[in-house]
Amino acid sequence: MLHPRRIAEFLTGDGDRVHETALQDGEHRHPLEVPGRIGGGVLLAAARARRASLEQILDERAYSADAVQKLFATSGTEGGNFRAVGLLADYAEVEEKHESAIEQFLRDELEYVVVETFDHAREGVALLRNEMGGRATFFVDSLRAQNITVTTAPEILPATEGVVARLDSLVEFRDPLGPAAKQFLPKLQSAYLVEHAPLAEELSRTYPQLHFLTLDGTCYHGRMISGGRANDAGPLALKRELRMQETEAVRLEAEASATQSEIQNIESEMTQAEEW
Repeated sequence: MLHPRRIAEFLTGDGDRVHETALQDGEHRHPLEVPGRIGGGVLLAAARARRASLEQILDERAYSADAVQKLFATSGTEGGNFRAVGLLADYAEVEEKHESAIEQFLRDELEYVVVETFDHAREGVALLRNEMGGRATFFVDSLRAQNITVTTAPEILPATEGVVARLDSLVEFRDPLGPAAKQFLPKLQSAYLVEHAPLAEELSRTYPQLHFLTLDGTCYHGRMISGGRANDAGPLALKRELRMQETEAVRLEAEASATQSEIQNIESEMTQAEEW
Protein backbone atom coordinates (compact mmCIF):
# COMPACT_ATOMS: atom_id res chain seq x y z
CA MET A 1 0.00 0.00 0.00
CA LEU A 2 1.31 3.45 -0.88
CA HIS A 3 2.11 5.74 2.00
CA PRO A 4 -0.23 8.79 2.26
CA ARG A 5 2.74 11.10 1.67
CA ARG A 6 3.37 9.47 -1.67
CA ILE A 7 -0.27 9.77 -2.64
CA ALA A 8 -0.15 13.48 -1.77
CA GLU A 9 2.84 13.83 -4.07
CA PHE A 10 0.71 12.59 -6.94
CA LEU A 11 -1.87 15.28 -6.21
CA THR A 12 0.58 18.20 -5.97
CA GLY A 13 2.56 17.25 -9.03
CA ASP A 14 5.75 16.69 -6.97
CA GLY A 15 5.93 12.93 -7.46
CA ASP A 16 6.60 12.39 -11.15
CA ARG A 17 8.59 9.22 -10.50
CA VAL A 18 6.76 7.93 -7.45
CA HIS A 19 4.55 5.56 -9.39
CA GLU A 20 7.51 3.98 -11.14
CA THR A 21 9.43 3.64 -7.85
CA ALA A 22 6.45 2.13 -6.10
CA LEU A 23 6.12 -0.59 -8.70
CA GLN A 24 9.85 -1.36 -8.52
CA ASP A 25 9.61 -1.65 -4.74
CA GLY A 26 6.80 -4.13 -5.04
CA GLU A 27 4.24 -1.95 -3.28
CA HIS A 28 0.59 -2.77 -3.82
CA ARG A 29 -1.53 -0.36 -5.80
CA HIS A 30 -3.64 1.84 -3.53
CA PRO A 31 -7.37 1.77 -4.33
CA LEU A 32 -7.24 5.50 -5.14
CA GLU A 33 -4.02 5.35 -7.16
CA VAL A 34 -5.61 5.61 -10.60
CA PRO A 35 -4.51 7.56 -13.68
CA GLY A 36 -7.18 10.24 -13.18
CA ARG A 37 -5.79 11.10 -9.75
CA ILE A 38 -2.23 11.27 -11.04
CA GLY A 39 -3.30 13.29 -14.08
CA GLY A 40 -4.98 15.85 -11.82
CA GLY A 41 -1.68 16.52 -10.09
CA VAL A 42 0.13 16.94 -13.39
CA LEU A 43 -2.56 19.29 -14.67
CA LEU A 44 -2.39 21.35 -11.50
CA ALA A 45 1.39 21.65 -11.72
CA ALA A 46 1.12 22.64 -15.38
CA ALA A 47 -1.55 25.26 -14.63
CA ARG A 48 0.57 26.75 -11.85
CA ALA A 49 3.65 26.87 -14.09
CA ARG A 50 1.77 28.52 -16.96
CA ARG A 51 0.18 31.05 -14.60
CA ALA A 52 3.61 31.96 -13.19
CA SER A 53 5.00 32.34 -16.71
CA LEU A 54 2.15 34.62 -17.79
CA GLU A 55 2.45 36.73 -14.66
CA GLN A 56 6.16 37.22 -15.34
CA ILE A 57 5.56 38.20 -18.97
CA LEU A 58 2.90 40.73 -17.98
CA ASP A 59 4.84 42.11 -15.01
CA GLU A 60 7.95 42.63 -17.10
CA ARG A 61 5.99 43.83 -20.15
CA ALA A 62 8.02 41.33 -22.16
CA TYR A 63 5.62 41.70 -25.10
CA SER A 64 6.44 45.42 -25.49
CA ALA A 65 9.20 47.26 -27.37
CA ASP A 66 12.72 47.36 -25.89
CA ALA A 67 12.46 51.08 -25.16
CA VAL A 68 9.29 50.55 -23.14
CA GLN A 69 10.83 47.70 -21.15
CA LYS A 70 13.87 49.86 -20.36
CA LEU A 71 11.62 52.66 -19.12
CA PHE A 72 9.82 50.36 -16.71
CA ALA A 73 13.12 48.96 -15.48
CA THR A 74 14.10 52.54 -14.57
CA SER A 75 10.72 53.64 -13.22
CA GLY A 76 10.74 54.57 -9.56
CA THR A 77 14.44 53.88 -9.03
CA GLU A 78 16.26 55.83 -6.34
CA GLY A 79 17.55 59.16 -7.55
CA GLY A 80 15.40 59.11 -10.69
CA ASN A 81 12.51 61.42 -11.52
CA PHE A 82 10.71 59.12 -13.91
CA ARG A 83 7.71 57.09 -12.76
CA ALA A 84 5.43 55.02 -14.97
CA VAL A 85 2.01 53.89 -13.78
CA GLY A 86 1.54 51.17 -16.39
CA LEU A 87 0.78 50.63 -20.05
CA LEU A 88 -2.50 51.52 -21.72
CA ALA A 89 -2.96 47.78 -22.27
CA ASP A 90 -3.08 47.28 -18.50
CA TYR A 91 -6.38 49.19 -18.36
CA ALA A 92 -8.02 48.15 -21.64
CA GLU A 93 -10.88 45.65 -21.72
CA VAL A 94 -12.25 44.07 -24.92
CA GLU A 95 -14.68 41.22 -25.49
CA GLU A 96 -12.90 38.02 -26.42
CA LYS A 97 -14.61 37.71 -29.81
CA HIS A 98 -13.23 41.12 -30.87
CA GLU A 99 -9.95 40.90 -29.03
CA SER A 100 -7.64 39.70 -31.80
CA ALA A 101 -8.74 42.24 -34.41
CA ILE A 102 -8.69 45.21 -32.03
CA GLU A 103 -5.39 44.19 -30.49
CA GLN A 104 -3.74 44.13 -33.91
CA PHE A 105 -5.21 47.50 -34.88
CA LEU A 106 -4.28 49.22 -31.60
CA ARG A 107 -0.91 47.52 -31.12
CA ASP A 108 0.97 50.85 -30.90
CA GLU A 109 -1.61 52.53 -28.66
CA LEU A 110 -1.67 49.61 -26.22
CA GLU A 111 2.03 50.24 -25.59
CA TYR A 112 1.54 53.87 -24.60
CA VAL A 113 3.29 54.42 -21.27
CA VAL A 114 0.84 55.80 -18.70
CA VAL A 115 2.34 58.48 -16.42
CA GLU A 116 0.80 60.78 -13.83
CA THR A 117 2.17 64.16 -15.00
CA PHE A 118 3.65 65.88 -18.00
CA ASP A 119 6.89 66.23 -16.00
CA HIS A 120 7.12 62.45 -15.81
CA ALA A 121 6.49 62.22 -19.56
CA ARG A 122 9.24 64.76 -20.29
CA GLU A 123 11.61 62.89 -17.99
CA GLY A 124 10.87 59.69 -19.89
CA VAL A 125 11.57 61.37 -23.22
CA ALA A 126 14.86 62.70 -21.83
CA LEU A 127 15.89 59.22 -20.66
CA LEU A 128 15.24 57.75 -24.10
CA ARG A 129 16.99 60.58 -25.89
CA ASN A 130 20.07 60.89 -23.68
CA GLU A 131 20.62 57.41 -22.25
CA MET A 132 18.53 54.49 -23.51
CA GLY A 133 17.71 55.19 -27.12
CA GLY A 134 14.44 54.35 -28.78
CA ARG A 135 11.09 56.10 -28.77
CA ALA A 136 7.87 55.81 -26.79
CA THR A 137 4.55 57.59 -26.47
CA PHE A 138 3.37 58.71 -23.04
CA PHE A 139 -0.26 58.98 -21.98
CA VAL A 140 -0.63 61.53 -19.16
CA ASP A 141 -3.15 60.25 -16.63
CA SER A 142 -4.54 63.46 -15.15
CA LEU A 143 -8.08 62.93 -16.40
CA ARG A 144 -9.75 62.77 -12.99
CA ALA A 145 -8.10 65.98 -11.79
CA GLN A 146 -9.44 67.79 -14.85
CA ASN A 147 -13.02 66.56 -14.32
CA ILE A 148 -13.41 65.95 -18.03
CA THR A 149 -16.98 65.42 -19.19
CA VAL A 150 -17.24 62.21 -21.17
CA THR A 151 -18.74 62.86 -24.58
CA THR A 152 -19.31 60.65 -27.60
CA ALA A 153 -18.08 61.83 -30.97
CA PRO A 154 -20.82 62.13 -33.61
CA GLU A 155 -21.20 59.25 -36.02
CA ILE A 156 -19.87 59.85 -39.52
CA LEU A 157 -20.95 56.51 -40.91
CA PRO A 158 -24.71 55.93 -41.24
CA ALA A 159 -26.19 52.68 -39.97
CA THR A 160 -24.99 49.98 -42.38
CA GLU A 161 -25.70 46.27 -42.45
CA GLY A 162 -22.54 44.31 -41.72
CA VAL A 163 -20.94 47.03 -39.58
CA VAL A 164 -20.50 45.68 -36.05
CA ALA A 165 -19.73 48.95 -34.24
CA ARG A 166 -17.33 51.84 -33.96
CA LEU A 167 -14.30 50.87 -31.90
CA ASP A 168 -14.89 53.36 -29.09
CA SER A 169 -17.98 51.31 -28.15
CA LEU A 170 -16.01 48.04 -28.14
CA VAL A 171 -13.08 49.12 -25.94
CA GLU A 172 -13.40 50.08 -22.29
CA PHE A 173 -10.77 51.44 -19.90
CA ARG A 174 -10.69 50.63 -16.20
CA ASP A 175 -9.99 53.23 -13.54
CA PRO A 176 -8.02 55.36 -13.04
CA LEU A 177 -8.25 56.09 -16.79
CA GLY A 178 -11.93 55.39 -17.27
CA PRO A 179 -14.11 56.26 -20.29
CA ALA A 180 -12.58 59.74 -20.68
CA ALA A 181 -9.42 58.13 -22.08
CA LYS A 182 -11.24 57.31 -25.30
CA GLN A 183 -11.50 61.00 -26.20
CA PHE A 184 -7.72 61.18 -26.47
CA LEU A 185 -7.37 58.16 -28.73
CA PRO A 186 -8.62 59.33 -32.13
CA LYS A 187 -8.25 55.92 -33.79
CA LEU A 188 -11.08 54.60 -31.61
CA GLN A 189 -13.46 57.18 -33.06
CA SER A 190 -12.37 56.80 -36.67
CA ALA A 191 -12.42 53.00 -36.96
CA TYR A 192 -15.28 50.53 -37.46
CA LEU A 193 -15.32 46.78 -37.08
CA VAL A 194 -17.06 45.11 -40.03
CA GLU A 195 -18.07 41.53 -40.73
CA HIS A 196 -16.28 40.88 -44.03
CA ALA A 197 -13.59 42.21 -46.35
CA PRO A 198 -15.76 43.22 -49.37
CA LEU A 199 -17.75 45.57 -47.17
CA ALA A 200 -14.56 47.02 -45.68
CA GLU A 201 -13.20 47.64 -49.17
CA GLU A 202 -16.41 49.28 -50.35
CA LEU A 203 -16.67 51.55 -47.32
CA SER A 204 -13.01 52.55 -47.50
CA ARG A 205 -13.63 53.94 -50.99
CA THR A 206 -16.59 56.00 -49.80
CA TYR A 207 -15.01 57.11 -46.50
CA PRO A 208 -11.24 57.18 -47.11
CA GLN A 209 -10.67 59.14 -43.89
CA LEU A 210 -11.95 56.22 -41.77
CA HIS A 211 -10.51 52.82 -40.90
CA PHE A 212 -12.49 49.63 -41.50
CA LEU A 213 -11.34 46.60 -39.59
CA THR A 214 -12.38 43.05 -40.46
CA LEU A 215 -12.85 40.34 -37.84
CA ASP A 216 -9.47 38.79 -38.73
CA GLY A 217 -7.66 42.08 -38.08
CA THR A 218 -7.17 43.29 -41.65
CA CYS A 219 -7.53 47.07 -41.88
CA TYR A 220 -8.81 49.02 -44.90
CA HIS A 221 -8.02 52.74 -44.97
CA GLY A 222 -8.56 54.54 -48.25
CA ARG A 223 -6.12 52.96 -50.70
CA MET A 224 -4.15 51.20 -47.96
CA ILE A 225 -4.66 47.71 -46.58
CA SER A 226 -2.70 46.34 -43.65
CA GLY A 227 -2.86 42.86 -42.21
CA GLY A 228 -1.12 39.57 -41.65
CA ARG A 229 -0.47 37.66 -38.45
CA ALA A 230 1.09 38.88 -35.24
CA ASN A 231 4.30 37.07 -34.27
CA ASP A 232 3.35 36.76 -30.61
CA ALA A 233 0.29 37.05 -28.41
CA GLY A 234 -0.44 40.62 -27.40
CA PRO A 235 -1.24 41.94 -23.92
CA LEU A 236 -5.02 41.57 -24.18
CA ALA A 237 -4.75 37.90 -25.14
CA LEU A 238 -2.16 37.31 -22.41
CA LYS A 239 -4.36 38.93 -19.76
CA ARG A 240 -7.33 36.82 -20.83
CA GLU A 241 -5.25 33.63 -20.74
CA LEU A 242 -3.98 34.55 -17.27
CA ARG A 243 -7.56 34.95 -16.02
CA MET A 244 -8.43 31.55 -17.50
CA GLN A 245 -5.36 29.92 -15.92
CA GLU A 246 -6.19 31.42 -12.54
CA THR A 247 -9.73 30.04 -12.74
CA GLU A 248 -8.45 26.62 -13.83
CA ALA A 249 -5.83 26.54 -11.06
CA VAL A 250 -8.46 27.32 -8.43
CA ARG A 251 -10.66 24.51 -9.77
CA LEU A 252 -7.81 21.99 -9.82
CA GLU A 253 -6.62 23.00 -6.35
CA ALA A 254 -10.14 22.48 -4.99
CA GLU A 255 -10.29 19.04 -6.63
CA ALA A 256 -6.86 18.11 -5.26
CA SER A 257 -7.82 19.23 -1.76
CA ALA A 258 -11.05 17.23 -1.86
CA THR A 259 -9.26 14.16 -3.19
CA GLN A 260 -6.54 14.39 -0.59
CA SER A 261 -9.15 14.59 2.18
CA GLU A 262 -10.85 11.55 0.72
CA ILE A 263 -7.58 9.62 0.65
CA GLN A 264 -6.74 10.58 4.22
CA ASN A 265 -10.16 9.37 5.38
CA ILE A 266 -9.76 6.04 3.62
CA GLU A 267 -6.19 5.62 4.92
CA SER A 268 -7.46 6.27 8.45
CA GLU A 269 -10.24 3.72 8.04
CA MET A 270 -7.82 1.12 6.66
CA THR A 271 -5.37 1.70 9.52
CA GLN A 272 -8.16 1.23 12.06
CA ALA A 273 -9.30 -1.92 10.28
CA GLU A 274 -5.77 -3.36 10.37
CA GLU A 275 -5.54 -2.66 14.11
CA TRP A 276 -8.61 -4.84 14.64
